[in-house]
Amino acid sequence: TLTSARKLEESGVPPQQARVLSELLEQTAAAAQQDLKQFIVTHLDSLRDALRAEFRAEIAELGVDLRAENSKFRDEFRTENSNLRDEFRKELRQQMLWFFAMQIAVAGAVLTLVKFLI
Repeated sequence: TLTSARKLEESGVPPQQARVLSELLEQTAAAAQQDLKQFIVTHLDSLRDALRAEFRAEIAELGVDLRAENSKFRDEFRTENSNLRDEFRKELRQQMLWFFAMQIAVAGAVLTLVKFLI
């Protein structure tokens, strides 16, 4: 403020007017600084709120996508599980048939040997 007043006085402004002008400039600068600070705070708050809303929307969208993928995965898992069970049952049935066929063959061989020996 004092520097501004001196510069004004050096340029030909009377000392009383130089002091008043310096004080007005200081008050104007302080008010402008306060207005700028308030403007920045307000816009930062708005920006923060907008980003939060966007972030929440994206999270909600990701949640929907994840639930859809989870459902798809469960369906695929159930299908694969069902297919594996069917294959297991088929294989088990074949193994049991083979086992019983072998038992019959062994029983037939034993009966044939018994007939030969008697």
